[in-house]
Amino acid sequence: MKPEQTAAHGRQIDRRHFLERVAAMGAVASLGRNVFGRGLREAVRSLDTPASDSQLHEVRIQTKRARYAAEIFAQDGGDACRRFRRRATAMQDILGAQHDASRACEWLLGLGSDDPNVTRSAGWLAAGAASERDALRDAWWPAWRALGRPKARFW
Repeated sequence: MKPEQTAAHGRQIDRRHFLERVAAMGAVASLGRNVFGRGLREAVRSLDTPASDSQLHEVRIQTKRARYAAEIFAQDGGDACRRFRRRATAMQDILGAQHDASRACEWLLGLGSDDPNVTRSAGWLAAGAASERDALRDAWWPAWRALGRPKARFW
């Protein structure tokens, strides 16, 4: 191949790569709108005041799905995608701790024993888990606001 043919061939490959990236970013935009816009936002909008533990768990699941969607496009999403993943992970961690505390409280309250010391200890532990659960019930809102900011949008 002559040098001018090689250069032209290289430009064609660059154009093809560029068009593939543009198409991928269109897929990112569509997936971002569907996963974040429909799934996660609807889960948050449907929350009661105050939100139940099961509703918060659903928000956590939707957050996980949105984060996984961002991980698929990590290479093409750039800084905004990394920012979104980091913020989604923070929100998911908070909601996960709230869910763990909720489940621990339920489990401890369900313990039955003939020994009053076991019952008393389980009650104290359940009270601690309930306190943590209640404290975390609203702690995820700042993470949600950060996740919804335009700088975190990768689509």
